[in-house]
Amino acid sequence: MNQSTCLRVLRRVSAAVLLAALLAGLLCACRKEQEPEQETEQNQTPVTPDEPVTPDEPDEPQQPELSVGEQTHRKTYVSEQGEELFSAALAVPSPEGNEAMQSIAEYYSVWLDDMKYYCDTMLTETASEGLAWARETGGVFTPYAIESAYEVTRFDGEVFSAIRDLYESTGGVHPSYSMLAETFDVKNGGRMSVFTLFSGEDEQEVLSLLLGKVQALAEKKMQAQPDLYYENYRELLSSTFDPLCFALTDAGLTLYWQTYSIGPYVSGVQRFDIPYAELSGVMDERWMLS
Repeated sequence: MNQSTCLRVLRRVSAAVLLAALLAGLLCACRKEQEPEQETEQNQTPVTPDEPVTPDEPDEPQQPELSVGEQTHRKTYVSEQGEELFSAALAVPSPEGNEAMQSIAEYYSVWLDDMKYYCDTMLTETASEGLAWARETGGVFTPYAIESAYEVTRFDGEVFSAIRDLYESTGGVHPSYSMLAETFDVKNGGRMSVFTLFSGEDEQEVLSLLLGKVQALAEKKMQAQPDLYYENYRELLSSTFDPLCFALTDAGLTLYWQTYSIGPYVSGVQRFDIPYAELSGVMDERWMLS
């Protein structure tokens, strides 16, 4: 083999060796770049699929807290010359807490507005005439007075019950006095009749039951005070019975008869208390307290 041929062979071998070295280097570099990814994958903690999330159940709507506020009308009415004509001191309950309570509060608000109108018009006119008459005759004018206070006798998840006294003095021999009693269903705000307490019962039978118990109580009162009632008070108990004028208490049912209805003025308003125990089995348990 001549010299030139040897040189060509050496060049070809050198080129092949160089190419092999380059390929080996590239292969090594690729392996080094891939190794960290493999280690990272091996070192990663297996991810556990999240458990399905159960949506939170909506909270039950909270019942508003029930409470009793107050509405009032207090004013001293005077003449054009500044002399006192009469004083008004009127107060009524004002239940608060839900739509039914608003309805009950509106009932009392309407009553109070009517009384304000009565004071501003009729009573002011009557008192002014009384004052003018006293000036002309040299008499003494005593300012009039109208007052009303209340007591809540029962307020719970079933009923709102209240009694109110109404006193009015207008210069006559006797001031007038009455007792107003109202009971409402707190579920709907409606005013109740006493017959509502005995659903499913015949009204005449309920009336006979109640009057029988009231007459027994009246007879006991008559034993202590014989002139307390008129002679025909038994008939009057029935004819003047007001099924709306009653109150519920923690102890039982209370019925009212106004002044003059079954007895003279001195007897005043008459009330009769019937314990729940005496109405068991007839009166709906919903309205009773044990």
